[in-house]
Amino acid sequence: MWYLLATSLAALSLNKSLAYLMLGLTAFLGWKQSILDAPALLVIALIVIGWSVVEWLRNKNNKYTYLVEGLCVVIAVALVLHAIPGFHNPKVLDAVVVGPQSIPFSMYFNMDKAVVPFFLITCMPTLFVAKPLYKPGKVGWGILVLAIPALLLLAVALAG
Repeated sequence: MWYLLATSLAALSLNKSLAYLMLGLTAFLGWKQSILDAPALLVIALIVIGWSVVEWLRNKNNKYTYLVEGLCVVIAVALVLHAIPGFHNPKVLDAVVVGPQSIPFSMYFNMDKAVVPFFLITCMPTLFVAKPLYKPGKVGWGILVLAIPALLLLAVALAG
């Protein structure tokens, strides 16, 4: 199920219909594996319905498009904050201690956070297809490549 979810996220940039189909299949598998309950399935159904409504209303310049997009943003924020019930995220690591002075930590596979990009693509359908307004040259890319290690070194130097 987790590989299918990752594949559906990767497919968002290539074929949205296929990505949403795989999301539905992932939701079904999550329900069968007791990772998702009815509220979570309802949220995932809202994603697919919201995407369909936004695509249908997009060319009509309708005020309801903004309502659906706003609802998608609210639900995405609620998912990030774990405010929507029905997601039983499995624990992958439990009380792992990395070193003698580290505190134990746990890690979960969060399906609710992995679903957020589907809401965002509903709000911004041109996310993967819009042309950039500015094309950086070789100097801009060089600065970006050098900035990453420079910022990491600065963080290490400041932290001690």
